Amino acid sequence: MFGAINPMAAQPTSDSQLALFYYQSGEFDKAVMYYERLYDSDPSDVNYGYLLTSYTELEDFKNAEKLIKKQLKRSRDDARYLVDLGQLYTRMGEPGKGKQEYERAIKNMQPNQREVINLANAFIKKGLYDHAMATYERGKKILKDAYPFNYEMANLYGMMGDFEAMVDQYLVL
Repeated sequence: MFGAINPMAAQPTSDSQLALFYYQSGEFDKAVMYYERLYDSDPSDVNYGYLLTSYTELEDFKNAEKLIKKQLKRSRDDARYLVDLGQLYTRMGEPGKGKQEYERAIKNMQPNQREVINLANAFIKKGLYDHAMATYERGKKILKDAYPFNYEMANLYGMMGDFEAMVDQYLVL
């Protein structure tokens, strides 16, 4: 029979599908229940990101802070999570504390090209372009100009609307 439709076919069935369904529907209280379980069994960046956003949308800053600190421990102090912590503090009305975390992330960055780019991208993702630029500048210094980040800095200057500096960086390539 061609006209028969299974009403359950469109319903989410797995925990990850249900979590995403509730998340996309803006029902963060329900999404949290599923993402907490998912994160406990698989602390991937995807589950972490959805759970963190759900907590912050619910203004559950205490659990958001715990989650970020747990992820920092799990990821051997990956500086990208300090950006999340800084943003959380800023959202909580503590911009000074947030700025301290951003500066700590840049200061503690390892002399590794990939880490520099990942940290700068974490800042860019949050619209913190000045901190991203500071990340590239520090990266150049700690890598002793082994990789100058001209291409990345040119793109960042473009995002910031500073087209003269963008062209200057491209010309150095």
